[in-house]
Amino acid sequence: MEDEDGEKEIRRGWLRWLGVGTGSLALVLAALWTQRAPIAENFISRELNRRGVQGSYDLADIGLRTQRIENIVLGDPARPDLTARWVEVDIAFTGLAPQVAAVRAGGVRMRGSLRNGVLNLGEVDKFRDPKSAAPFSLPDILLALSDARLRLDTDAGAIGMQIDGQGNLRSGFRGRLAAAMPNAGGKGCGLANLRAMLDIAMQDGRPHLSGPLRGEALACRDAGIAIAKPAADVDVRFGKALDRWTGRVDLMGEALRSGGMVLARPAGRIDFDGTADAIAGRARIGAAALSAGGALTGP
Repeated sequence: MEDEDGEKEIRRGWLRWLGVGTGSLALVLAALWTQRAPIAENFISRELNRRGVQGSYDLADIGLRTQRIENIVLGDPARPDLTARWVEVDIAFTGLAPQVAAVRAGGVRMRGSLRNGVLNLGEVDKFRDPKSAAPFSLPDILLALSDARLRLDTDAGAIGMQIDGQGNLRSGFRGRLAAAMPNAGGKGCGLANLRAMLDIAMQDGRPHLSGPLRGEALACRDAGIAIAKPAADVDVRFGKALDRWTGRVDLMGEALRSGGMVLARPAGRIDFDGTADAIAGRARIGAAALSAGGALTGP
């Protein structure tokens, strides 16, 4: 009987300690839950300070899996490098380490420049590791963009872009890119009112762009070439590091003038494969009619 009473007392002791431990853990978790917004804000603030990023934001909702941030401004508030109406981030755990699994964003506005082949996105560049020598690659996350716009100042002129789409950024993303460039120029050539509407598809880390480009007029002063209503249908595939491209371009226009020769409704195709250092391809061109030196061929 004494042995049985002793065992019961031991069990009661363990149950009491278990109850105390469970209750304490519940209180800690409850305290963390009630303080989740300050904890998250402190974490974000420390990360921005560590990277030297100037920014402001509003924490709209902090959950166990999804965090929603609104009214994001990165850079000088008078001329920010990035703004967003809202961003939602889904967190997944691999073991004990949290990782970003998905990002959804709406009303994103970015500003940057592309000069001499160098892309500059201002405060956004501070999120990249400057010491990393690894080739460029897209992250393995789900991305959904709604009304995301980018203004890029380039050596050829300013271009505006809007991107909408969703899917795995490395493989499976599908979207649409609309672009406009009022005046493009460089190396003696100029293109007026360029517009593009391209489909975007990601497969195994390789972007695929396809769709039409249209312009009002193209002229190259040194070459003595002018094209009225130039247009092109492109189908281009890039390498994983965006350092290689292959594809084709179907060209057309209302008229082409070169020296004393005029082509009516010219059309052609260019197939290409290469890098920024070297590119090879094949070109074919034809026209509905040709006028040169007072002679006319074609209908």
